[in-house]
Amino acid sequence: MLYGFGTGTIHRFGGTIGDTSVTASIIYNRSGFPMSQSSLFTDLLIIVLAGLVFSAKTLLLAVISLVLVGIFSECVLEGTSQTRTLTIISKNPGPMREAIMYELHRGVSHWNIVGGYSGDQRTMLFFAVLRSRIYDMKIIVSRIDPDAFVVVGVSQQA
Repeated sequence: MLYGFGTGTIHRFGGTIGDTSVTASIIYNRSGFPMSQSSLFTDLLIIVLAGLVFSAKTLLLAVISLVLVGIFSECVLEGTSQTRTLTIISKNPGPMREAIMYELHRGVSHWNIVGGYSGDQRTMLFFAVLRSRIYDMKIIVSRIDPDAFVVVGVSQQA
């Protein structure tokens, strides 16, 4: 845990700890691939190669350690996201909008849209909700418009 928090803090301020984080930093700067994931993949490659030389038990322990470091490093770099964004495309926007506002107590934005494939008129609703309320939202959508198209996204900040 401490190693994960430490590496996350170092990466957050643009530093590296040497070793494979230099390679991960190069991958991040050239491709935009997240730093924590770049570091995870470069370390994983080395651990798998070392696992072929050493025992499977050592490989398994190293992978578990690496995953934990990645989780805590990611937590420092990008925070723990509790917020989700929902985009709902519905034929029945009025009752859906009211349910979002009065049952979930969330504000909602909506736009009239035209389907790119079908050419049909629809309404797109967009709002942010706590991750713990996603199940409640699925119940509301299935009750009001079972044919609605729903996309749940992870929000870094709201």
